[in-house]
Order: sequence, then C-alpha cells, then structure tokens
Amino acid sequence: MSDQVPYREPGTRPAERMGGRGGMIVGAIILPGAVMLLLFLMPLVGRWRAGHFFNIALVLLLIFGGIAPLTYLAWREDHRGDDGEKYLAAVEEAEADAQRIVELAQSESGIPPTGAITLLRNDAKTQGRKLFARKCGICHTFFDPAVEETPAIAEQLK
Repeated sequence: MSDQVPYREPGTRPAERMGGRGGMIVGAIILPGAVMLLLFLMPLVGRWRAGHFFNIALVLLLIFGGIAPLTYLAWREDHRGDDGEKYLAAVEEAEADAQRIVELAQSESGIPPTGAITLLRNDAKTQGRKLFARKCGICHTFFDPAVEETPAIAEQLK
C-alpha cells in the first residue's frame, strides 16, 4: 500500500463522497452533455407554442438553478474556504504586479522585443521581495520602516 496522498483539486471533495469515479463522470461529462443537447434542441422545440414556454423555463432553470448557485459556491470557496486567505493574497499580489508592469511599459524604454513578461521578471522592485523570501527570509525578517515603526526597529535602524 502506498503512503502517497492522491492529488485533489482545491475546493473539491474526495471521490468517495462524490460517488466515486462515477460521480466525477456524471459531473464532468454526462450533465454538461445533456445541457448542450437541450441547448442544441431548443430551436427545434421552440417551433411549437408549448416548446417556446419550455425553452423559457429551461433558460431560467439553467440560470437560477445552475449558473447562479455554482457561481456563488465558487466565490464562497475562493473567499471563505480553506485556502481563501492564500487566494486573496495572490489576487492582491497579481494586481500589484499588473500596476507595476503598466508603470514599466509606460517608461521611456517601453516593452522589450521579448515581451511584457520580461519587464516583470527583470524588475528588481517586484522580484526583490520574492528573492528575499526564497533565499534570505528563512533566517532574516523583512519589515518596511515606513509601515512598521516600533521602538525596537527604530533602534536597529540607528
């Protein structure tokens, strides 16, 4: 018996609680296939008077019974789930990187031929923190004196 833990997508339940592999096949293949079949048949069904009402009811059911609840569940998992803080920190970091890359692209040197990602990879301001966390943060601490001014830190700065 192997001691390895099988890979699991964040926010998903173990396969046993979802009905095993059959539960994943239903959710990943059968249900989307059935919805696509119904969407494909909607113009044909809509030719009849009752079919038109069926199509309206189907669209409302898909929106309010499927799309909206699933969107809410995904949002709740992202913001309040086990990894919610990591997700929100990653979003904040991505927004800061996006603002920085706009600053770099608008500079006199512009965007290099290798692309905009090169600007971010070679920028000391964005890579400095990551490099410090990876190489130095194991033994040392990082603080921003403009934000974290305490008497102990003030003495270290003298």
